[in-house]
Amino acid sequence: MEKMVEGLVVVKAAPINYIEEMGIPYKKKTINYKVKYDDGKLKDIQYEGCLITKEQALHLDVCGYVHHTDLKLKKIEERIILYSDGGSFNNGNKNPDLPTFGSYASFITMDGELIHEEPIVGGEEEWTNNIGELTGAIKALDTLFEYFDIEKGTEITLITDSQYVTKGISEYMHGWKKNKWKNNQKKVVANLELWKYLDSHYLGRDDEFNLRVQWTRGHTDGSDIHSKFNQMCDDGCGEVINEWLESKGLPTR
Repeated sequence: MEKMVEGLVVVKAAPINYIEEMGIPYKKKTINYKVKYDDGKLKDIQYEGCLITKEQALHLDVCGYVHHTDLKLKKIEERIILYSDGGSFNNGNKNPDLPTFGSYASFITMDGELIHEEPIVGGEEEWTNNIGELTGAIKALDTLFEYFDIEKGTEITLITDSQYVTKGISEYMHGWKKNKWKNNQKKVVANLELWKYLDSHYLGRDDEFNLRVQWTRGHTDGSDIHSKFNQMCDDGCGEVINEWLESKGLPTR
């Protein structure tokens, strides 16, 4: 069993994506604007439900960016990692003479190995890139719960290169719901039905399973396991788009 550390990490404001850059999954991210440090920083960032290795915890202990930690050892018997991505052609209808199309691709893994062999891919005309990103996350979760018996307390991490998805889940969702699904411009949240589906089916179910999100940098060299599966997702999105382009008699990418 892999020993990991779970808990709260509070980071000073300057390295705003520090936990994300380290590749640490977390449940919720909150920016506290009422904090003032001696060096003049006026806010900090609280990452709740971080799930990190002992080595990462040691690194946090000696890192000057970290203001406070509240961590405890936890044995992880099962950790399922979902990877998802979205792609698009003519996103936002930039060329009005061409149709638009969005796609998604997802993979389900455990211990670095695929546990669902069939490709989880698809797409639709008139989808934006963000619809593809959100749909990829939802399809990964839908497929996981359709094909596998998820035991109580299972650790599930969703990894994506979309900050639209990770920030929506970990930062913005609470405020959207509090404001009757309106954003800070008082407008209805874009892709509302997808966000509502994700919320009602998978978020806030800590008594059944532990879902965390993790951002990973996209389009890297694929040298680590997260980059490898992220690239596989990206390739899957591209294949779906190319199949659609061929069906329309348009040049593939």
